[in-house]
Amino acid sequence: MRVITRAYVLDPVNESLQACEKRIQEAQEAALSIAEEQRRIAEETVRRQQEEELRQLEQAERERAVLGESAETEAKRRADKEKVFLYLTKARGYMNDGRYEDALGEVALAFIVNPFDEDVKQMEQEIIGLQEQLKAQQTASAEEEAAAIPADESAEQISTYLAEASRYASEHEYSKALDEAAESIYARSFE
Repeated sequence: MRVITRAYVLDPVNESLQACEKRIQEAQEAALSIAEEQRRIAEETVRRQQEEELRQLEQAERERAVLGESAETEAKRRADKEKVFLYLTKARGYMNDGRYEDALGEVALAFIVNPFDEDVKQMEQEIIGLQEQLKAQQTASAEEEAAAIPADESAEQISTYLAEASRYASEHEYSKALDEAAESIYARSFE
C-alpha cells in the first residue's frame, strides 16, 4: 500500500493503480475475515472444552463425595479449576487485544494454580506462536520499508554514515566509528 500511495503522487487518476489498490484491499479484507473466523472457532472450541471439563469435574466431584472424599479437598480442586478458567479467559482477552506479554502473565498465574492443566500449556504455546508470527510480520515490514527507499537515498545515507565513521576515527572515538561503519553496511545490504 505504501508503494501504491507513492504512485498516486505521480499519477492520481491511473486506473491500473486504482484497480491494484482495490485488489490489495479486497485481499486484506478476505484475510482479516478468515483470521477472525478462525479465531472465533478456536475460542468456541476452547470454551466448549472448558465447559466439558467443568462438567466432568462436577461429575467427578459427585463420585468422590460418594466415595467419601473430604469436602474441603474437593472445594479446593473446584476453586483451583475456576481460578485457572478465569486466568485463561483473561489471557484470551489480552491475546485478542494483541497484548501477548500480559496474556503470558495470566497463563503464568494459571500455571501456578495448576501446573498440570493441559489448557494452560496449550494456551502458552498458542501465545508464543502468535508472538513469533508478529515478530516475523514486523521483520518483513521493516525489510519492505528498507527496500522501498530509493537507491539514491540509500547511497547518500551510506556516504553520511561513512563520513561520520571517518570523523569519529580521526577523533580517536573508535567504538562510535565502528557503529557508524556497521550502519553503512546495514544500509548497503538493503540496496
